[in-house]
Amino acid sequence: MHWQWQDLLALSFGTPFQPTPSMNTSVGNITFLEPVTQTDTKNMISTSAKCSADFGLHNSVGVSPCLLAAEIMGACSGGHWHIPALPNGTHYLPPKNEPDGGSSGLCSCSWVYYNLLGACTACQNIGRGSIVSWTRYRSGCSPLHLSNIYFPKNISLHVLIPQWATLNRKSCKSYTSPSDNSKSFPLE
Repeated sequence: MHWQWQDLLALSFGTPFQPTPSMNTSVGNITFLEPVTQTDTKNMISTSAKCSADFGLHNSVGVSPCLLAAEIMGACSGGHWHIPALPNGTHYLPPKNEPDGGSSGLCSCSWVYYNLLGACTACQNIGRGSIVSWTRYRSGCSPLHLSNIYFPKNISLHVLIPQWATLNRKSCKSYTSPSDNSKSFPLE
């Protein structure tokens, strides 16, 4: 039997989480990510992005980089986050540069989130030009949140992040797809 992630959520939480159109906002060719608002107190992490497993970007247990990116953001938003699918010619927005950190938190400005979001963009096959460069992306991060931390410490222990996603993009000039997806590790 082939299981979809919605089925696994139904088994874990009792009812499947169904994303709604109100979870993201599109203006022209730009998609804004918004936290999911739910009345249920259980974690609700989701994505509507269709990521081809043939692309080689899933973790060692077959979870897409899109759902892993939602897990990272869920660590900073009370366990609720949705990564929408991207229409052709669009991209995910960098964090807003707000003096107090605002939406530029440790999660959205972490290396692992940026790398997973880039992989999520790439595996949707909408064009490499849709991946925002690390230089442009990090310009939206508060200096308070740019550090040597590559993932938020409060991420769930069940999330396996591929080793390639932990690379520091400050030392890379462009996004490259990983060639070895066999290395994953649990977060501490």
